[in-house]
Amino acid sequence: MHSNEFLPILLRYREAARELGVCERQIHNLVDQNLLEKVKLGSKTARITRSSVLRLAAQRATEPSTAA
Repeated sequence: MHSNEFLPILLRYREAARELGVCERQIHNLVDQNLLEKVKLGSKTARITRSSVLRLAAQRATEPSTAA
């Protein structure tokens, strides 16, 4: 059994921000840059796919550090 088997498929912006360790505004920016996938649930409601959050987290983990 996988540890994330029972985790939700869609996340609120706040939840996605917590998962990635960024602010909620950055999640909006990442959606605008097509780095995170947004799903519209209504005229005023949207969620972020967990798979896109996991994909971005994995990419960030494998990128070389830019710190000098």
